[in-house]
Amino acid sequence: MLTALARAGLDTGMGAAVPLLGGRTNHVFRCGDLVAKLFARDAGNLIFPNSAADEYTCLTALCGSGLAPDPVDLLSEDGVEILVYRYIAGTRWQCDPVPVAHLLGQVHARKINGLPARSLLPADLARQGRDLLDGTGQRGRDLLALRPQMPEALACVATVTHGDVTASNIVVAQGRLRLIDWQCPSISDPAADLAGFLSPTMQTLYGPGPLHPSDRAAFLGAYPDPAVVCRYLAYAPLFHWRMACYCLQQVTLGHGEYADGLNAELQCLEQGPTTVPA
Repeated sequence: MLTALARAGLDTGMGAAVPLLGGRTNHVFRCGDLVAKLFARDAGNLIFPNSAADEYTCLTALCGSGLAPDPVDLLSEDGVEILVYRYIAGTRWQCDPVPVAHLLGQVHARKINGLPARSLLPADLARQGRDLLDGTGQRGRDLLALRPQMPEALACVATVTHGDVTASNIVVAQGRLRLIDWQCPSISDPAADLAGFLSPTMQTLYGPGPLHPSDRAAFLGAYPDPAVVCRYLAYAPLFHWRMACYCLQQVTLGHGEYADGLNAELQCLEQGPTTVPA
């Protein structure tokens, strides 16, 4: 990897690559003032695709915006794609959800060309959940029976979506928030990013744990587009159910850390929708 960076004329300023923790798919290293992200082959994940080209497209479009890291290059070494971008010195988000709502509002207002379009109507969410349950046996059949009632499809203006808004992908630097790990973006329903951030699975695996109901309400109340919030609330049962399907798939594949997430998503289904302050 360091050889590939050197051949591209990139000065790492140090003789070693330091692994960075957080992600579960790709290998990421800090090389001086640079970050080198070695992409694993896209395994066809239905919810979290993995594209170096799409991430580079996003970082290039957002360069200088303060919303994401600034890109340096997209390289290839022995068939492995290596995305290089500027390191952001900061800490991982872990408390106040209101600035995250503001950050997502800014992201969703941007225009980025060349990203894949992704439909997330209720029928799409239901189909993805069913597909995720393939090979999960009786537990999958039981979970399929718990699929929530299909809500009415609501009007949606598709926007840029990050696709993986977890605590470990939100960096607090110099008093402001930035999003990293743009490997699964799309032009889609921005309500999906709200659902990803509010998912108890994602908050447990990558953050401080499931958000308190008051924090969930504060986040939704701070998001700048009420129509997106209303759509999230209408689709929330399906979002939680789809994530539960994903968790069961991962447990079936041997990733036992998703078991708690499965239970948490099902609890959200039982508790009903979040109340947003007027």
